[in-house]
Amino acid sequence: MTNKLRCVICNGGELSAVDDGLKCNVCGGEFPFVSGIPYFGRFTDDDFQSLLEIAVVAEKSILQDRDVVENWRKACAGYYQDQDLKRVEEQLGPGGLRFFFNRYAEWLQQKVLFDGESLEGRCVLDVGAGSGFDSVGLVERGMTVTALEYNASLAAAGKEVVPEADWVCGFSHLLPFKNNSFDFVVCNAALHHMLHVPATLAEFIRVVRPGGTVFTISDSFRGVGTDKSHDLDVFNDHEAVLAGVNESLVDLKDVFSVLDRYKDALDITVFSNMVYGVQDALGLPLDYTCRWDYAVFRERFSRCDGAFSLRIRKKSDIVIDPPVQKNGVYSPKLFFECCRTSVNAVAGFIAGNPPPEQYVNTVSFPFVAHNKFLLMSGWRRPLVPAAYREGFGRVNSFWSRAEEQNTLLIDLEVPSAGPDNTVLLSMDINGAKRFEQELLRGVKYRISLNIGDVPAGQPFAATVKVPEDLSFDSRLIFFYDMRLAPAQGVEPVAVSETGRRPGLAALLATTYKECDALDVVLLPGNANVTHLMELIRDSGKTSGFLKRSPSPARLGMRSIPWRAGLCPNTPVTATVSLCCRPPTSVRRPEAQTRAVRMC
Repeated sequence: MTNKLRCVICNGGELSAVDDGLKCNVCGGEFPFVSGIPYFGRFTDDDFQSLLEIAVVAEKSILQDRDVVENWRKACAGYYQDQDLKRVEEQLGPGGLRFFFNRYAEWLQQKVLFDGESLEGRCVLDVGAGSGFDSVGLVERGMTVTALEYNASLAAAGKEVVPEADWVCGFSHLLPFKNNSFDFVVCNAALHHMLHVPATLAEFIRVVRPGGTVFTISDSFRGVGTDKSHDLDVFNDHEAVLAGVNESLVDLKDVFSVLDRYKDALDITVFSNMVYGVQDALGLPLDYTCRWDYAVFRERFSRCDGAFSLRIRKKSDIVIDPPVQKNGVYSPKLFFECCRTSVNAVAGFIAGNPPPEQYVNTVSFPFVAHNKFLLMSGWRRPLVPAAYREGFGRVNSFWSRAEEQNTLLIDLEVPSAGPDNTVLLSMDINGAKRFEQELLRGVKYRISLNIGDVPAGQPFAATVKVPEDLSFDSRLIFFYDMRLAPAQGVEPVAVSETGRRPGLAALLATTYKECDALDVVLLPGNANVTHLMELIRDSGKTSGFLKRSPSPARLGMRSIPWRAGLCPNTPVTATVSLCCRPPTSVRRPEAQTRAVRMC
């Protein structure tokens, strides 16, 4: 493979092996081994967003088993033959179907794109190779595989899965290979992750030989005329993106700019996997694979959203100067050493690689700013009017304190969602846990974290999170304020006034805090209220049923919507009201009542 490699600093000279990497014999540039794989180039400020993704998800499992990969590929091939989903489920085991159709769609696209190609013994570059899922298939087709991956942790796993491939780490827009080095370039479901799409496409075309082909497979795109704010709308409810995965939409304008520049030397075919809002001649939606001449696709679908694959055959040589890197800042070797364990990933990353200034104190209440970095940090689109800012699951923010600011003060609420009245909420500073407590849903809390041990002026990461094994709505967090200031304590402030429905436990701790007893007023259509009565009893209050069903208006009740289930496995179908009843006084509901209606 070394005869294909080039120096990405000077683009000249040969590379020689040194103690812990490769070195250019012209400019002296060094490229260290990370987990035994050479890493070409250094990270810049533009990479911070992607590096944070790697640090945040460092604890996620990485596929490292060749048998598992081959079993998945066999499942795809079997389903193509017989469409027997039950057999696939048995083959993949519990949970296997969750991601099967994503893998199957990519497998099918490869089959379509490779149709008619002579593959045996040919050289292929697999860009964005991950932990080797596609590289396995390329090796099995008899190809000589070079696998390039940005995330060195994934590449190390991939090297275990596909040791037959030559593994290299680096950047897709700065490929460490000489011109015309490969018969094929394959990029499966990865172009939409790339930071510089135009430069990446140009690099693919540069390193493939005349007569060779570039394949990009199963990438989502957005039409010409849209901008990055469109991505923010599309991914506002996307759990993976909110958890830090850098999903994006390829801008067709970027694709067209490169293909138009070199189109005279290229034979371009577009395969649309999906085009939204478009129908075929029979009036059917274009949600299946269609083949288009490039000019036709460009004319018909440039304003559409969808998903596509590209087959770009290089008919003749093209003069493209190999790019070089002059402004690398962060060391890949040091970064990935920080990411070996999940506990130290964020802390080590922040300590060794201070965030660029634009990422520090990014959450500026009253919450008007929004960008992809905030979305990937768990912050959803700002609400208008901005009473609070919604976070999801695991919410990151970055701060730098002054000498006198020894506390991070946070006002938040975890809204009620479903039958659970409480949720476990924790907070980390630079990956180290500082707070963990079961909080009542539907109650505002003021929490202060002591950050006096964080050096003044040094950026740090604050993370607020709830458990992952909850529904989407159950993992929402409402942030009313975040600021650096002296403060103290953890205390409930008040029942939410956001219009969300507070749980009964929250009401018992706040609205009914001073009540000694509660009556349950049964109205028509009640379900089982056993769980309701148990919650009241556990709160230390006495309770009882009103045997008749007077109207709420007669009792003068103030209704508050409630969303929690009356018992864990029963849908809420009943209407129940609670009445405050001081046990030692004469009961006069007309004068004494405060109530909640559960509906």
